[in-house]
Amino acid sequence: MKPFILTMSCLIITACATPKPALEKSNLDVKVRPVVAASETLPASNFDTSAALKHAFALQKSSDHVASYDAYSMIILRLARDHKDRTQALLGLADSALSLSWRAAKYQNRAHKLYTEIAANSDNTPTQIHRAQAGLLLLNLRDYRPSAAEKHLRAALQDSPNDPRLWNALGKVYDGEQQWLDALDAYIKALSAAKSNGTNTAAVVNNMGMSLLMQGRKQEALAKFKQARKANPDMPVYDNNYRLALILSGNTGKALNGLSETRTAQIYNDAGVIAQSLGQQKTAAHLYKKAIEKSPTYFERAEKNLAGLG
Repeated sequence: MKPFILTMSCLIITACATPKPALEKSNLDVKVRPVVAASETLPASNFDTSAALKHAFALQKSSDHVASYDAYSMIILRLARDHKDRTQALLGLADSALSLSWRAAKYQNRAHKLYTEIAANSDNTPTQIHRAQAGLLLLNLRDYRPSAAEKHLRAALQDSPNDPRLWNALGKVYDGEQQWLDALDAYIKALSAAKSNGTNTAAVVNNMGMSLLMQGRKQEALAKFKQARKANPDMPVYDNNYRLALILSGNTGKALNGLSETRTAQIYNDAGVIAQSLGQQKTAAHLYKKAIEKSPTYFERAEKNLAGLG
């Protein structure tokens, strides 16, 4: 039996049935930072472009994508349209927006617009164009069937073999088809590419954990989720998946510690979907019922999942 299709973003596999993890104030700072329009430029006097780009890239590497989004936006405001570093800044902004696309549609739309413009500009270098094309593919990947997604990713990797995002996405495609060894190979290549580029590996480690969880290897998955959460504690999906592995391993108290009833219902429901995908019908039914008990009016998804057990 193949597992149910999991909710996918361009970089991360989330835990199945809930579109986005419910956010707890204690787990994520959700303050909205001002979005800077990049349609105008500010005077460039005393502006050190090289230092600003280095700072923005450091923020991006550390997975502080909100901060890198703001930093790249400010750089673009300072640069003339013909500045030699403008495309580099635009790509950084697009990549930051891509990493934030799970938060709001405005980030997805911004990334799409920027990547499209960069890919269409023949004055850009082949490397820049390929990077933009890879970004567009990652944004649209959910629209493809697995076979088509694999084909497009393999083609993109011919042009950008050191892009960890593409290898990571390929691993997710293989996971969806239960091709566990192929998925592992893709994730290993993603880790290697991320380390060589100096970028954060948390997204790849998280997906390796989800792959293990879908195989029923709960303790190994738990270790991966713990590693991902430690590497990027501000990403709610890592905490969500860590708690999923805990509850499926029987450590319910620790899994639900400090959560609201709504978030508790979400964890129970998502754990139920994983259990169902593993053929553990009784366990899935129990978890769905627990989700309904915690939030019967809000978490109607669990009721639908329970009814679907037949």
